[in-house]
Amino acid sequence: MVVTLGQTLLGTWQVLPRRVGQPLPFWQDIKAEHLTSVMRHVWVLEYAPPFHMYIKFMGTEVTRLGGRDTTSEDFLNTRIPKDQRPYMMEVYRTCYEDRCGVKLTRIVSPLGSNAKKLHTTFFPLAHEKEGRWMLLGCSRMESVGAAAIIDDSGTADYGTRQMQPPHYIDIGFGLPSLQGLAAQSA
Repeated sequence: MVVTLGQTLLGTWQVLPRRVGQPLPFWQDIKAEHLTSVMRHVWVLEYAPPFHMYIKFMGTEVTRLGGRDTTSEDFLNTRIPKDQRPYMMEVYRTCYEDRCGVKLTRIVSPLGSNAKKLHTTFFPLAHEKEGRWMLLGCSRMESVGAAAIIDDSGTADYGTRQMQPPHYIDIGFGLPSLQGLAAQSA
């Protein structure tokens, strides 16, 4: 059986330290040695009200895939097309509030190269600051061999227009009850 990067991250997430009485691990309690097996593929997003998702950490492979280090950047408001931001925020919020994982797959088309499938899996993390929360994610790229898809502005499409429906993953708290969105057991 082949173990995917998302499954490896789930195994890592499941053994992260928990505070007494808290179902989710806190970002502030995670040390580098907890993430050794997946560190280079990991990235962490932090929700900040009212509508921001800041990149708090990027592993070396995530930086390579993205073409540059975007730590501290507002991922939602700089890398996601404006018309897709409310949808993506709802996916992220569902992952945290419903305490489930989510796997996202989309076609990305970097300029000057073939289209690729980007697989990203997120799991929820708690945060010490009231009203904030985090997502622990990993990403990997898969070649699909198609030509780059250029949008009307002449730039590569990194958006969610070519995104498959999210697959929510039961991590011990059940699945969200969202109509029209796929769900799966871990």
